[in-house]
Amino acid sequence: MIKTTLQRIYVTLIFIFLYAPIVTLIVLSFNASKTRAKWGGFTTKWYTSLFQNEAIMNALANTLLIAFAASIVSTLIGTIACIAIMNLKKRSRAIVMGITNIPMLNAEIVTGISLMLLFISMGLKFGLGTILLAHITFCIPYVILSIMPRMKQLNPYTYEAALDLGASPVYGFYKVVLPEIMPGILSGFLMAFTMSLDDFVITHFTKGPGIDTLSTKIYTEVRKGIKPEIYALSTNFVENACCEFDVETLRPTYRLLIGIPGKSNAFAISSKLGLSDEIIHAAKEQISKEDESFEDVIADLEQSRVTIEKEQQEIAEYKERIRTLQEQLQKKNEKIDQAKDKILRDANEKARAILQEAKDVADETIRDFNKAGASADIKELEKKRQKVRDKINEKNGKLALGNNQKKPANQKTVDPKKLKKGDSVKIISMNLKGIVNTLPDARGNLFVQCGIMRMQTNINDLVPVKEETITAPALQRTNTGKLKMSKSFSVSSEINLLGCTVDEAIAKLDKYLDDAYLAHLPSVRVVHGKGTGALRSAVQSHLKRLKYVKEYRLGEYGEGDAGVTIVTFK
Repeated sequence: MIKTTLQRIYVTLIFIFLYAPIVTLIVLSFNASKTRAKWGGFTTKWYTSLFQNEAIMNALANTLLIAFAASIVSTLIGTIACIAIMNLKKRSRAIVMGITNIPMLNAEIVTGISLMLLFISMGLKFGLGTILLAHITFCIPYVILSIMPRMKQLNPYTYEAALDLGASPVYGFYKVVLPEIMPGILSGFLMAFTMSLDDFVITHFTKGPGIDTLSTKIYTEVRKGIKPEIYALSTNFVENACCEFDVETLRPTYRLLIGIPGKSNAFAISSKLGLSDEIIHAAKEQISKEDESFEDVIADLEQSRVTIEKEQQEIAEYKERIRTLQEQLQKKNEKIDQAKDKILRDANEKARAILQEAKDVADETIRDFNKAGASADIKELEKKRQKVRDKINEKNGKLALGNNQKKPANQKTVDPKKLKKGDSVKIISMNLKGIVNTLPDARGNLFVQCGIMRMQTNINDLVPVKEETITAPALQRTNTGKLKMSKSFSVSSEINLLGCTVDEAIAKLDKYLDDAYLAHLPSVRVVHGKGTGALRSAVQSHLKRLKYVKEYRLGEYGEGDAGVTIVTFK
């Protein structure tokens, strides 16, 4: 009972000490966390990263290639050597076996150094060839050791009997000896493959620069060690930091940088202080490539950090400027809206008051007319009609004041003596153009025809308008009794409406289109500009109502784009 218990304890300890580390290594290889102290979940990303590592894949290919080649060659040589040793005398056999077992008895480092010195003395270049020769050398004794027991169990008379029966030595070996020793050969091959695959010491001393196997690659990575910065970055509740240093002034800024490892500025400080460049260069050569590369990475990170901080500061300034402009624009729009609303309210109130007053006057007049009846005095009715007219003129004066239309300083008023019927004038208070319909009376009142409207105004509210000169066509009578035009109007193919109000532009455009149509122009160009689009919309709306307009379109590239409308007549 006690013996059985001890045996179980022994076996358990073997499993714990031999297999537990392997199991632990396998489990941790699937841990998503970088730290061994925390399980971050199951993942295969480390294997993905492993197989994507070109250096490790090259080392694996070299390892398998050397292991297969060394196993095959050492198995062939070991098999032949084993057969030869078995044919020696007992004493010679013992001596040869003793010499063969020396590589197995010596430490691997002795074998590795010996082979390295041998290759150097022979002038061989270190690389895959020297590694292969070294592996074949130390694998052969293991192959001989695996095949020798099978050779000792072989009955020598069987082979001799095959030869006596007429078999050739090669055929006899193939049919009699080889099947008997084949298990030993396979065992020796596997032993050689395993030893070659696992070797590090001999490979380390016989490999050339840039050549690695898995064992030497793992040793190189482990030798580099894990830097404290990596530990800090991989540990919970611990974060890297450094103090910023200004190389130009050789002074610390006393600014703590969180998440950035520190960089040595020894060479920069030494150069600033006047230390010889030769000494600095010699010191740089003493630094390992790994450390130098790490310093370069930190320097790049620092430069990127400074650049990003400057850009972030500029972006913050732009954002603040944009925010200020938005606030100013919003306040300006609010003031404009308030002013617009006030103007509209005032205008509506004035309009309602004027309409109400006009209604009252009209109602009073109608009542007076009704009271008077058929026997009314004509003079009395004329006085009341004149009273209504004076009221209307008074309201027109109020509207003129409300429009706040000021006469330009350089604009001359209409001279009553020179004014004639048909003259073009502009009513300042209403900002309308028209044609004089009647001459002014004693009070200066007259009628002006503005389109379809006939409006009464005062001569002081008028300014002359200069009209474009149009040469009228001469009419001739043909023999058939029909009239024809001898020549066309002298009308331009383009009209410029820039600077005009909507009312001014429509009045001017309407007269121009009539003249252009009578002049038989196929198409004209109306320049209204882009602006807000109000003038363009008014022009096109007016064109829709004209029957003699065939079509219209916005100008194309080279014609004025959206600032011009091309009109084609029927």
